[in-house]
Amino acid sequence: MVLDPGLLVQIGNRSVEANPGDEFIVSAEEPHRIKNVGDERGRVLEVAYGYTTEEDTFRLQDDYGRPLEPDW
Repeated sequence: MVLDPGLLVQIGNRSVEANPGDEFIVSAEEPHRIKNVGDERGRVLEVAYGYTTEEDTFRLQDDYGRPLEPDW
């Protein structure tokens, strides 16, 4: 759930400028990202169903220099 304004939510080929209260469902293995396009810090509340770990994350692109390939 989006908590703050100014966030761009990308799921697959779809991009939406989200509003507070907007909710999105992302299927397993579906490419997605959230980008802050506002002037203030943006927050989201993420809820994962089932068993997940950080090892489930596979980066296709990263703007912060984190490795794209998992180190496991």
